[in-house]
Amino acid sequence: MLSIEDLDAPKWLEDDDLGHTLSHALREVQRRRPLLPLPFIEKILKSTRYNIATRGVAALEVRDDEPALQHLVDAHRSISDWHLRDAMANTIESMATKQGL
Repeated sequence: MLSIEDLDAPKWLEDDDLGHTLSHALREVQRRRPLLPLPFIEKILKSTRYNIATRGVAALEVRDDEPALQHLVDAHRSISDWHLRDAMANTIESMATKQGL
């Protein structure tokens, strides 16, 4: 899973336009290995499918450190999907509160 370069490649779209299969797979990987590497999280966040991209948001929330928060703020600025931006904003607020910022 961690070696996938493009989570939106045509082979991952077959019979799964919304990304449910990869989203579940990412959830399982994260259950077994909670702290995913930041470069992989960046790939997840770049997905055009909400169900996959939100797993990247969850992965940053699990890290719950200042670099993860900053990465989420930076990603929030570049995302145009309203639903994903809202999920990011809620996570940013939660993380900032936990970190006392």
